[in-house]
Amino acid sequence: MREMLPPETFEVVECFTQEELLNLITDADALVHGQVNARVNKEIIEAAKRLKFIQRAGRLYDRYIDVDAATKAGIRVATMRMDSAICIAEHVLTLMLALSKNLFQAHHYTVTGAYRNKLSNLSLLRKEEFPLLTG
Repeated sequence: MREMLPPETFEVVECFTQEELLNLITDADALVHGQVNARVNKEIIEAAKRLKFIQRAGRLYDRYIDVDAATKAGIRVATMRMDSAICIAEHVLTLMLALSKNLFQAHHYTVTGAYRNKLSNLSLLRKEEFPLLTG
């Protein structure tokens, strides 16, 4: 995540234990909670004087975050489910390949019977056309 945020606007601090989180939360404005063992309980929320937002990356947010304590403190809690991330990535890659091969146009020509004359210009996929597939 550190690579995704501009360093001049954010300071990203990583912690993996309850003690680390308790020590670092006092100056935080936002918390992104991922797949770690530290729980955002009432003690953490009370120590977080500046905290305005908690983002949980993954499911079961209410198991890791004391939502009632956060709500009482005026802290918004959001969750980002990761269940379908791989399916979405596969779908995006499939559509990118379909577009690069003009699959939708080829389907139209096949359905209308014009494929004999129109599909001869299909070519093999080259690295220059689809740099994501380069190895």
